[in-house]
Amino acid sequence: MGSFSWTRAERITPRSNLSEGDRYKILVPKEFGGGYILDTYFDYGYVFYYDNGVYVDDAGKEHQANEFPKADLYGILAYWNQCRGMEFDGDGYPKTMQEILRRGKTIQQENRYCGIVIGCYDDQIDGLQFPLKLVSASYCGTYEECAGVSYYDPNQGFVYGKWSNKDYRDILKKLKMAEKTYKENERSKSYGT
Repeated sequence: MGSFSWTRAERITPRSNLSEGDRYKILVPKEFGGGYILDTYFDYGYVFYYDNGVYVDDAGKEHQANEFPKADLYGILAYWNQCRGMEFDGDGYPKTMQEILRRGKTIQQENRYCGIVIGCYDDQIDGLQFPLKLVSASYCGTYEECAGVSYYDPNQGFVYGKWSNKDYRDILKKLKMAEKTYKENERSKSYGT
């Protein structure tokens, strides 16, 4: 078994994937409070591993990593997509990003596994209501403005992948198509059609 990583959901830099030590953002859907998590990527999708991350909610308020237990990307994905059987602290299914981070036990293996089951392969990811959108730290858009999604990294984060690498050709095609569709939809909205 190798390392574990994802591709970026945008192409504002030549880098296509996330590798250990990269600063990146996890865009949060508005439905869960919006904003983003800014973190340093650690293998296997652990979030807040280095304790230097921050969740910035839609209002711009910063919540430091030390306010939350360690988290996991697949556990977060499972909560966003309403997986059944999730284990959490307290009463009521966590509904906001803050609740998911505080009470969701996203790093617990059973919760993490729920996310793996629904979002490991490209066809699964394409069918999710709320797929992961992992982007460069310099990305300024919201979850809803980001046309792309993050797919499993074919090089498992072992190398600093670039969009020009043939291993990312199919994912780049999907990303370009998503960007084109998004622009067309935005154009249609502005013309009122």
